[in-house]
Amino acid sequence: MTDAAAALRAAADVGPYFAVDPVADGPAWRRFAHLVNDPAVVRERVGVVRAALASRCGVDTDVIEQRVAASLHSLAVAARLLAPTFAAAVLTGTVPVLDVDRVRWQEVAGGPVPMAFLDPPGESADEPGELAELLDASVLRSVVVPLVEVFSAEFLLSPKVLWGNVASALGGAATMLTAGGDHGERALAVAEALLGRGTLRGHGRYDGAGPDRFFVRASCCLFYRIPGGGLCGDCVLAHRQTIAGDGAF
Repeated sequence: MTDAAAALRAAADVGPYFAVDPVADGPAWRRFAHLVNDPAVVRERVGVVRAALASRCGVDTDVIEQRVAASLHSLAVAARLLAPTFAAAVLTGTVPVLDVDRVRWQEVAGGPVPMAFLDPPGESADEPGELAELLDASVLRSVVVPLVEVFSAEFLLSPKVLWGNVASALGGAATMLTAGGDHGERALAVAEALLGRGTLRGHGRYDGAGPDRFFVRASCCLFYRIPGGGLCGDCVLAHRQTIAGDGAF
């Protein structure tokens, strides 16, 4: 076991997208276990996000599909779980070991979801593949799988969409680390290793070569179904790919 707190501080130094709180003092902080185990909580949160999206678009709430709001909110929450732990792994070789009882969150209508990780242990490795294995076991399987399961069950979202959202969160974090300093190649190596195994296998890939590599997810987050939404830069639809199966993007 190694110092996960120091690794998370190193991640936070990159920017607020990678920052989490080490403590969760005050009534604003809520248990992550409640979000993933109580369907009423996740339905209420998606309702808030849906209303915020409608207000931003200048339309009635009914115009925003519930499953679209749910997909986008799942991506936002997944990003706040994965980005800090991924950055910690890339920068320090230490992966914080999360579980639902160590994570706290705050309600917001938009923007990054505040997160706190309460004294997680850490495990260390050197090679990108080893770090990917640790991230899969200690972050994806422990806290992201329950998140995906509750969003899939409550909003009838395809797991392909939801895991594509997680892959997109990973791709975004890797892109930000690549742009922010000397860790770009290692960030891409860990991201590619994580996309090639475990829970994220088949949900995204890197195209191109060398510095021109870019991430493409294997599904669509449904943002295009919001009035004026368009396609995200990593969307499979933007890269002229087709999706086989039941038609659930």
